[in-house]
Amino acid sequence: MTGAEPMTLGELKRRMQENRIRLWVAEGELRYAAPQGSMTAVLRSALGHHKAVLIGELTQAAPLLTAQPHARHEPYPMTDLQQAYWVGEHGGYAQSAIPCFFHHCRFDAIEPETVQVALHHLQRRHEALTARFLPSGEQVIPPPGENSCTLSVVDLRMSDPEEAASRLDALCESYPETLPSLENGPPLAATLVRLEGSDRLLIAFRLIAIDGPSLAMIFRDLLRYLFDDIAREEPPPSLSHRDYVLALQGAASAESIAYWDKTLPTLPGPPDLPATGETPLWSAFHRLAGKLDAERWQRLKSRAAEQGVTANAAMLALYAAALRPFATNPDFTLNVLANYRPFQHPELSLMTGNCSNTTLIDCTGTGAFADQARRLQALMAERLAHASVSGVSLIRRLQLAAGAETPAAPFVFTSGISSG
Repeated sequence: MTGAEPMTLGELKRRMQENRIRLWVAEGELRYAAPQGSMTAVLRSALGHHKAVLIGELTQAAPLLTAQPHARHEPYPMTDLQQAYWVGEHGGYAQSAIPCFFHHCRFDAIEPETVQVALHHLQRRHEALTARFLPSGEQVIPPPGENSCTLSVVDLRMSDPEEAASRLDALCESYPETLPSLENGPPLAATLVRLEGSDRLLIAFRLIAIDGPSLAMIFRDLLRYLFDDIAREEPPPSLSHRDYVLALQGAASAESIAYWDKTLPTLPGPPDLPATGETPLWSAFHRLAGKLDAERWQRLKSRAAEQGVTANAAMLALYAAALRPFATNPDFTLNVLANYRPFQHPELSLMTGNCSNTTLIDCTGTGAFADQARRLQALMAERLAHASVSGVSLIRRLQLAAGAETPAAPFVFTSGISSG
């Protein structure tokens, strides 16, 4: 091919699909995600040549998202993932659990009034933190000032140090049971524990209401409200989570439906790990923590980049590799959680709520670890291009086909690590 003979649009699309290159439009610009080395100079030149047409096609295909501030306090449906959380919180699954994010913050000293005002500002700015989840299976954002979070205060400054430490541990263990009910309370709870020489803020959020990017915004603003002199309330953006959910209704593309109709029957089952044979109705989350210092983490990211993979892809491959020695079959399917905001709107990145989706990723034990990571990275790009069909809907299909109570995709990978 020469400069005088540009690649046809049809050929470009075929090559992009073969190379697992995903295109989308963000803020009016054409963006792409490609495996290392797959975006050649020829393909880049063809993208530039057909840029206007591709932007037009992608923009036309994208679901329409519009702000409807006049209706923001009316009930609206839950997303498929929120429905799954909701059923689980009501004990609808074997080993049900309450999905929440709990954080323990240490301060030298902070007044309860300061924290309560900060929580008020936080709920005003991030209205998802006032959401109620109704018995009808709908959710609703109440008007400002309703469903507020009331700070609990436990003063242990006069207690014996060992007793105070024991009480603090017990309070931490009490989450998520401390959270108000789905139907009546806000999806967060906060306790300020006053200790001799320091104070601790215990705060928990229901994950049915918010996602990872929302949590990042919430903690950023919480620190501002605690330590900056912000007297005025900051209203939420005009775009609401209700607008987002309504835009998702009927947004599954025919192409993605056909893709999953073909792909779903080919997926292996979940990791078949050893089990006790006992299946409790309710389960609890236990966090196992490990840390890499900055030098080792940078070295890991550099090694991953040398192999053409992101840190997220490397972590996904590591998770699969950690499960594989205990699995009967080295090939299995994982459930991967991802942020899903497929719309074009200037306020979308400012809106908080649960905008997560899941997709199914089949992992194979063949090949070197770097090859497995590259394959998973390319497969993630391919599957996310068809995320208009939710992962929860796919799991429902698998569950119905199996006709068993055993979860179809119980092993979930999620990561908040930047891919940069």
